Amino acid sequence: MLACAAKVRSSGLLTLRAEDAAEREQAARLERDFPHWLVMWGAYSRRFWAYPRFNVPRGAIAHAASPDDLAGMMRAIQRSAEDAPR
Repeated sequence: MLACAAKVRSSGLLTLRAEDAAEREQAARLERDFPHWLVMWGAYSRRFWAYPRFNVPRGAIAHAASPDDLAGMMRAIQRSAEDAPR
């Protein structure tokens, strides 16, 4: 864990909170399970975000409040990309 995880900048531009450690770990697990995606925990939005690392239509970004919901959206985007004509 980052040494500064429990600190909050007074400017409000950066907030790394110790209580977000579980969410950051869940995002890392999702990224391991879905290697063709960049997965992040949004500390400000309080949502999980996934960006495909493969060819998809512009704007195909997934976000959800729970990692399970995000995984379902990621699978749907992958299936859609696999089924698309080339």
